Amino acid sequence: MYLDWAKYPITETEQVDSPQAAYIVRFQDLRYYDPDQTRRGLLGASVELDRNLNVVGARFGSRGRWVPAKP
Repeated sequence: MYLDWAKYPITETEQVDSPQAAYIVRFQDLRYYDPDQTRRGLLGASVELDRNLNVVGARFGSRGRWVPAKP
């Protein structure tokens, strides 16, 4: 849904060492990106994936509520 909304989307993938997640994929729209801003991801979203690339959960915004994936 975020990629449908964003006009200039970019993604960033980070590999993490966590019991539940192996990757975090962050989404951001370049219209709202400011490299000098200390708070990042205000209008961004992120998805956590396991080692098999299944969604573990998601978050919208820097202070967004963590939403676990439905089994």
